[in-house]
Amino acid sequence: MTLDNNLALEPFSSKIARIDLARAYIEKPLGLFQGIRKYISTYDAKFDDYKKAIELYKQAAIILIKQRQQIEAAQAYEQAAELELWVKRDSDANETFTKAASNYGDADAAGRARCLERIVSYWVDTRGNFSAASPHAKTLAGVYEKQLKDETKALETYQNAADWVSDKPL
Repeated sequence: MTLDNNLALEPFSSKIARIDLARAYIEKPLGLFQGIRKYISTYDAKFDDYKKAIELYKQAAIILIKQRQQIEAAQAYEQAAELELWVKRDSDANETFTKAASNYGDADAAGRARCLERIVSYWVDTRGNFSAASPHAKTLAGVYEKQLKDETKALETYQNAADWVSDKPL
C-alpha cells in the first residue's frame, strides 16, 4: 500500500483496509526521522518533513476515529503533538494534546492523564494563564482520583486548580 503526497484517501471496501492505511500513515513518519535528532544542523531542511509527518499522524487519527479505534487514534494525535512541540508550534500541540486526551477517554486513564498534564503545563508554563489551566487541572484531578486511584496527586491537583481561580490561595 503506497501513500500519495497529498494525503488523498481512496475509497476502501473494508474496515481492515482503512485501519491498515491509518497504520501506514503512522509508520511513515517513523521512517522519515530515523536518527534525525543527531543532525540538528539540518533542522531547517527537515522542517517540511516534520510538517508532513504531523499531517500523516493527524490523518491516521481521523481514520482510526472513524473505525472506532480510539486509543490508537489518541496515540497518533499524541505523536503529532510531540512533533508540533519539536517545531515550536506550541499552541497547535496544545490543541492536539486536547484531541488525544479526549480520545483516550476512560479507556486509557494513564494516557489521558499524560495528555492533560501537558495541557496544564502549556497554560501555566508557556502562557502563564492560570484561569485557562484550571478546568484542565480539575479534569486531571478527577482522572487521578477516580481512575488512577492516586489520592495524593488528585488532592494536589485539585488544590492547584482552586488556587488558580481564586483571589487568594486556600
